[in-house]
Amino acid sequence: MEFVAVAAICLLSAAQSAPVSNCESLLERLPIRGREEILGKWVHIGESSNLPGSAAITQMFVDSVWLSLTAAEQEDGIMFSQIQKSFGICSHVTTNYTIRDNGFHLEYPIKVTAVMIRTSCPDCLVSYSNFTLGENVYHNLQLLSRRTEVSAEEKEEFKKQVECLNLPQVTFLDSKTGLCPDPFTSPNSESIDVTKNLENFEFSQMAKILTSSKAVEKLTDLVTSQLLAQGKVS
Repeated sequence: MEFVAVAAICLLSAAQSAPVSNCESLLERLPIRGREEILGKWVHIGESSNLPGSAAITQMFVDSVWLSLTAAEQEDGIMFSQIQKSFGICSHVTTNYTIRDNGFHLEYPIKVTAVMIRTSCPDCLVSYSNFTLGENVYHNLQLLSRRTEVSAEEKEEFKKQVECLNLPQVTFLDSKTGLCPDPFTSPNSESIDVTKNLENFEFSQMAKILTSSKAVEKLTDLVTSQLLAQGKVS
């Protein structure tokens, strides 16, 4: 599953101190001091969400994800472009976040509010977000990095943050699958722009599928059988 929504900021001196073990310190919220520090490329390392079915869908449909953060025309805006590889196919979607009240806010296509949390990883971002899907509000914690891989210690710290928030087990992506090229700078990029598809996407229906274990199981079985028939999985 894509989405999620998605997020960014932490390259601050306070975020580069030694690892800590207590939840109060692990979940310390970081101030947003400007968008310049977070612009550029960020690789999606792992995430945890209490949205039912999200882990299963991510494991089934997502090979790798990275974000391209660029400055929007308005001073308080950041363009989030998510570039994703699924079954070897690249796609991208762009949304516009606004910085206010020391957080990042998205109103369309779904409502998202994200804040940045402390991390001892010197080139990582840890984002905690609340997002509305259907009639419910869910929570998500994401780990992003300038690198394609982070250390075992950095992953362990992220796992502790997830535990402090009482979120489900972390889903880590495998960077060995490779990242899609930048669709905005690569002349031969075959990435599919799905941004316009958001206008007609039924997020309420997606919520119903994800919150039904039987529906998720049926969907994953269907995709697996199709991939087996195409020889893409063994």
